[in-house]
Amino acid sequence: MKKLTPREIKLRRHLWMLGVFITILLLNKSILQKNNVGFDLYRSAQVDSATLEKELGKTLRELRSTLLAIYVKPSVAKEQQLGLLHKQIIDKLQRMGNFAYVAISPTIGENNAIFITVELVDASDRYRLMMVAPEPQQHIVVSAPLLQKWQAYVVAGERNAWHKSAEKNKLPCAGYYCKYPINNADLQKYNAYFSDHVPRHKTQLQLMLQYDQDPNKRVAALYLLAYDSSIENTVSALSGALKDSNRTVRAAAAEMLTAILTQQKVTRFPLGIAVNHLDSPDVADRNDALSLVVQLVKYPTYAGYIRQHAALHLVQLLKMHHPILHKKAYHVLHSLVQNAPSQYDYVGWERWAQQQ
Repeated sequence: MKKLTPREIKLRRHLWMLGVFITILLLNKSILQKNNVGFDLYRSAQVDSATLEKELGKTLRELRSTLLAIYVKPSVAKEQQLGLLHKQIIDKLQRMGNFAYVAISPTIGENNAIFITVELVDASDRYRLMMVAPEPQQHIVVSAPLLQKWQAYVVAGERNAWHKSAEKNKLPCAGYYCKYPINNADLQKYNAYFSDHVPRHKTQLQLMLQYDQDPNKRVAALYLLAYDSSIENTVSALSGALKDSNRTVRAAAAEMLTAILTQQKVTRFPLGIAVNHLDSPDVADRNDALSLVVQLVKYPTYAGYIRQHAALHLVQLLKMHHPILHKKAYHVLHSLVQNAPSQYDYVGWERWAQQQ
């Protein structure tokens, strides 16, 4: 994942306090030149884009301008204005239909480009909310030395990750995924320790990942389970975490799975979870799911399942104004279809999806 600058961290903290979650994604400059910043609607049978533009277009653009102003130069007055605009939009959306979930998801990219996704889940479509599991409530005990070693590894890794030579001195990972694959004596020592100890404690780590109430411990369990001796066990654990109640846990699981798929041959992948993730109520989750499917579609044995079960979701994502979602969706669709419609032939793509 992209490292946040101090300003981005401060901005995210401000917006969390206002009840607004913002995702900071790296947008390619060439993509930005071809796409105007705008807003998307995902997805409702009760409200369409034309209605959204008519009822809330002006207010959404004001929200976007206020977000940009805060990003450039935060101020209390602008933050208060953002909070009022956010409440005004949510209240109006809730009066426009019968919804189980309503949210606004802004995304900031390079050149201060801001995309806003209006997230709607119809009450009749509430099964989509079941993609996220309830918050775990238990306290799972795992070997204290193992968790202490992990915490020390993170401290050492962060210290070395900022070193100028870090990118040049990458080390082959001792597990299926290493958070800090840097050729450093300290970090090599930790990797060897994890490879030796994780298989002995994998049952407790799996329980921690599923049931512990602390998301930081669940994230630690994720990374440690990458040192399991079985890639099937690792992939299974990470895939299950795509449904975690905490966005940070879901994001880490998706990042790790995507990296593993680029470096390892995975013959048994729970495709249903990845495909369902494409229809998540959260734009950041949908982006993560697309990154996964971009890798999965390279496997001929998986492509058929994706074509049959993900066609409608992929076309829906293709129609988004958000350039990253659009580009990834087109990449997958183009990989699935021999005589593919052109990139912006949405009617042609919808006709194809209905035939699957």
